[in-house]
Amino acid sequence: MASVLTRLLAALRGSVISSAAGRDPSKYEPQVRVRPRQAANGPAEAPADRNTRISGLRVKRLRQIAGFYADGANEAVITIGDCAFVPHDRFHAAAEQIVRATGEPASALVATENALRKGLLKRRIGELADRERAILRAADLLCELGELERTAALRLRLPIVWNEGRCRVAAPGFESLTRSNFLRPGMEALFGEFAIQAPESLDDLRRAWRSALSLDARLTEEEHQTLESYQFVERAWLAPGEPEDARSAAAALTFGLFPGTNRPMLYDGGQGVITFAPAQSGRRAGQIAHNLSRLVAGAVAIDIDGKALNATARWRQKEVGKILVFAPALGDLSMSYNPLDAVARDPDNAWTEARLLADLLTGRRGPDEEGRNFIAPAILEVALSDRPERRHMRGVIARVACSDKQLEAWTAALLHSPHRELTEHGRMLRELAAPKRQALVNRLMRELAVWQSPPIADLIDRSDWTPADLRRRATLFLCIDRADLDRYACVLRVIVGQTLAALRRDKAVEAGAAVTFFLDELARLGPMATVARAVDAGPDSGVRPWLFFSGSDEMRKHYPNGDAMSASCAAHCFIEPDAAAADELAQRLGYVKSLFGAEERPVASTDELTGPEFAGRIIALVRNQAPARLVPPTELKTAQRRGK
Repeated sequence: MASVLTRLLAALRGSVISSAAGRDPSKYEPQVRVRPRQAANGPAEAPADRNTRISGLRVKRLRQIAGFYADGANEAVITIGDCAFVPHDRFHAAAEQIVRATGEPASALVATENALRKGLLKRRIGELADRERAILRAADLLCELGELERTAALRLRLPIVWNEGRCRVAAPGFESLTRSNFLRPGMEALFGEFAIQAPESLDDLRRAWRSALSLDARLTEEEHQTLESYQFVERAWLAPGEPEDARSAAAALTFGLFPGTNRPMLYDGGQGVITFAPAQSGRRAGQIAHNLSRLVAGAVAIDIDGKALNATARWRQKEVGKILVFAPALGDLSMSYNPLDAVARDPDNAWTEARLLADLLTGRRGPDEEGRNFIAPAILEVALSDRPERRHMRGVIARVACSDKQLEAWTAALLHSPHRELTEHGRMLRELAAPKRQALVNRLMRELAVWQSPPIADLIDRSDWTPADLRRRATLFLCIDRADLDRYACVLRVIVGQTLAALRRDKAVEAGAAVTFFLDELARLGPMATVARAVDAGPDSGVRPWLFFSGSDEMRKHYPNGDAMSASCAAHCFIEPDAAAADELAQRLGYVKSLFGAEERPVASTDELTGPEFAGRIIALVRNQAPARLVPPTELKTAQRRGK
């Protein structure tokens, strides 16, 4: 990683109906390949083979119909003239009403009636209620199998597509908005009672379904199983909505792309986000890089192996703001960070900030009150007493690990301090038994050793950035090789924790100044109270944390209040779930009931979520929205193209 990042930093510093995809909206034509006709002298096809082939084509057709209704971008369309159950005299009466309303002469009556018969009603599948979509799908499936007459299917479709007039209407000669406004009242008079779903129509559908699945039906086993699987009122997956305006989209996050489109699913909320994905998943890294390649706002990213920096830094420096890089593997090329700069010189605030730093230094393996209370006074004295050039971690470590002679002098100085916290620490040191103190020091020095050894020891004399830079749309990349995560975990804890705390103290947050934290491998840093508080604080703090865990079990292991944190987050993404994560996701997706009885099944079972149907998919659950099944950008390629 070091050689790639070195070159990058040098460069930076140097300078029936169809999908919206374009099918004919008046037809629904499955793409079925036709086998070439056999030669005249070829062997005759056996009846069993022919029946198997025909059955296979019917199953394929059933699946195409089901797939059509699973795509919310498709449209359900009705040609009004096909509704043979509507009396003919009503067309004439409706045409008369429209002609009178438009003020046209009587000679326009025939043309208007013909326009009505050619008129179309359209409604997007994504606008349908789950039950409405299930009814339309069942009617089309039964028509395909010859179990339901086309007229009966249209009688079921009309009330759903018409939707009390809240649908798109089109007819020849009524293309303008003014003319179409005259068309709707005429259609309402035309449909009359047929615009209301009749109970007997649903009874006919139910009887036809049961007949198709009865023992007397001539369906093959595969056809029977396929049809039976479509009896449930399935929940619709979220479909792409109207495009966001460029300004609001620039400050929004994206979880992935809607399948078959280049449209991202956007999230512009201020609450936190969680992604559950395997630690070394390329799609997990791709989610971070893709967001950094388009997000026009301040950001902090724990960047494993420098992938996001390599893919997005050039674009962000050009289009967003300053690039800040803390990368120990780069040695002198890395920016520096001094934790003591985040501790105020004001005694009223210094103690709180000293305790925060002490907690970040000692709490990686869980709350360590004894260690925090031992280190915090040393931090406080360095912050309040030392000259600026000596105000760094080396001074803190020198006080913690001082010799017996130095301890005696330091204890005397503490006892004469004007600050209560320091005098109390002096009394504690005087009363603490030497063996117990030495054991405590030895334990703490194992946690603090990283601050004494290169390259970190050479990067703590000053701070090359402040949290205020992030409000001005700077991007802080914390680049760590995966193999060095445990070694530098304490350093990452301090930088992330102090930055979160400083930004949350800044109450005057301007619009668009929210900072997103992409906290990859968060579990490796241990529990952090600052992260939990940032999640709970919500959008008011101007901080939006995005947490990455391998699963909820890992989250609960490090955060006892993990369930509450998860509930505070408004969005959850699942990528390549293992059995435990898939089981949790299946529970959250819930159950669907049969359209024709009390039977129910999961929206997606654990086996389905871990199987090929969801392979390579991102399942996004966003508060107050339908679940979304997304595809990731192609690893980092999208981000890399944007970064060039």
